[in-house]
Amino acid sequence: MTTVFDLILRRLVQGHPEQLLLLLFGGQPPDFIRMADSSLPLSERRADTVMVVEAHGARFAVDVEIQAQADPHFAARLLDYTVRIHRREKLPVLPVAIYLTPEAEGSPPPYGFECPGIRVLTFDFQVVRLWEVDYLQPTLQTAAALLPLSVLESRAGPERIA
Repeated sequence: MTTVFDLILRRLVQGHPEQLLLLLFGGQPPDFIRMADSSLPLSERRADTVMVVEAHGARFAVDVEIQAQADPHFAARLLDYTVRIHRREKLPVLPVAIYLTPEAEGSPPPYGFECPGIRVLTFDFQVVRLWEVDYLQPTLQTAAALLPLSVLESRAGPERIA
C-alpha cells in the first residue's frame, strides 16, 4: 500500500513542482527551473583501503585515500566512499586523506555545501601530510614497512635516502 501512495505523491510532485516548493519554502519559494533526472546510479567505485578496527570497545571502519596529485573533486568523492562504506558495513567510518606531497592537497576539511541560508552538509575528514610526519618518533621507528615513506619528510636529507 505504501508504494501506491509513493507513486501518487511522486506524480503529484512531478506534475506540480511549483506547488511543492510552496509547501517546502512557504510564501517565498525559489524559482523552479527544471526537473532533474532522479535516478541515482551506483557505479562501481573502489576505495584505496578500508579497514575495520576496534578502539575502546567501539568497532568502526577506516577509509584511507591516498592522493598523489590535486583533485578538485576529492572531498566529494571521499564523502561518497564514506557513505557507501557506512551503508555496507553498518559501522561508523573514519575517512582519512593521505597527501603524498603539498601539491596533492586540495581544499581542507570540512567539505560542505549550503542552499541559500541553510547549511545542508558538513563533512569532516582526517588529513595526514606525509612531509609533516616525524618518522624519528619511537612508534614509527618500529614500523619497518613505513621506512620508505620517511624520505618524504620535509626535514629528510640525503643521508635519509641512503
